[in-house]
Amino acid sequence: MILICLSKRAPSEQVAIDSYKVYCDLKKTPHLDVEYAHHASGAPYFKGDETTFISLSHSGEWVVCALSQTPIGIDIQQNKEIDYQKISSRFGIVADTLQDFYQKFTLSEAYAKQQSCGLPYALKQIPQIIGTTYTFIKGYTLSIVGASEG
Repeated sequence: MILICLSKRAPSEQVAIDSYKVYCDLKKTPHLDVEYAHHASGAPYFKGDETTFISLSHSGEWVVCALSQTPIGIDIQQNKEIDYQKISSRFGIVADTLQDFYQKFTLSEAYAKQQSCGLPYALKQIPQIIGTTYTFIKGYTLSIVGASEG
């Protein structure tokens, strides 16, 4: 099961803890006494529950959180008018439109989080990344990369 939670203008730590409680309720498992913490790499985790993986992202006024029993990555980007061709060229992204750029960039960011690898490596994996991209929030692109637990 993958749980995705979105919140406007809430602190990341609060979104993570609230999402964890909902995740436990959906799994019908007890809420463990967890602490929101960060690995040396900066990746978030729940101290006290090493079986639940977490990924967080924030952009503009949104915070998104994904929880899973397997490694998960999530990224959200506010779609701003940028020189995407210049950025694409710098990072080796092949993008025909601004939306295409945001889709590939958010997928790469989510993949980097899921794989615990750097963004430069993830950007080179774009053709092979299997994930899902959403644009249901006006002006934002959200991507998720993770395995389904069935």
